[in-house]
Amino acid sequence: MKKLLVFNGSGTLLDSEISGFRWLARELGKDEEEKEHLAKYQRVKRKGPWGLPELAKLFEGVEKKVIEEKSEKFVKYHLMRGAEELVTGLKEAGYFVAFYSSDNIEICEAVKKQLGLEDIYGTRLEYKK
Repeated sequence: MKKLLVFNGSGTLLDSEISGFRWLARELGKDEEEKEHLAKYQRVKRKGPWGLPELAKLFEGVEKKVIEEKSEKFVKYHLMRGAEELVTGLKEAGYFVAFYSSDNIEICEAVKKQLGLEDIYGTRLEYKK
């Protein structure tokens, strides 16, 4: 019988103090915009959902290929030491291994590719053209 193990984002398979979205925004030179977004989010988060459209605006005009390349860089730089061996061992023990995160799907895809995971889930940005 197959067993399921689902990892979430930062702090499990990824060793990062900030989210992938925040890291990507900084990589794209949008440090100030990202800090403003986070500050407002911290003020209003208890009042209910806020921030996804505003977060998406940080990436407006950026090509999907750039997001994919930077996401692969993020994963390569932040992959938790021992993650590959852990996932290999889990799969050999009969586990279905997945990675579900609120980070962008491109980061999740890079984790899947790097570790050979069976399933992923992440936030999808809408690309036009």
